[in-house]
Amino acid sequence: MWLACLFISIAFISLTYIVVGKDHMWLAVCATVIGSTIMLTTIGSMCYCVIVHRMEETKMRNIRRAESRSRSYSMSVVSDSEILNSEYKRMYAL
Repeated sequence: MWLACLFISIAFISLTYIVVGKDHMWLAVCATVIGSTIMLTTIGSMCYCVIVHRMEETKMRNIRRAESRSRSYSMSVVSDSEILNSEYKRMYAL
């Protein structure tokens, strides 16, 4: 999906060169600079959020594995609310 958004953005930016023509090339260059900045910022922030989320998910998985090993000896009971709060994290869409 991100690749499709990237290609659509490139198509719209390249279309500005056709629309403005050779007389107003500076306008197409400005549109390219502004569009590229917005596109790279958006994709970069989305990648950052996904990487941070996956790192937290891996960290929580390792903690749960360590807890499950220690619980196998002690047989402690965990409530449903603790399981729900620890397993599911909110992921916000940009």
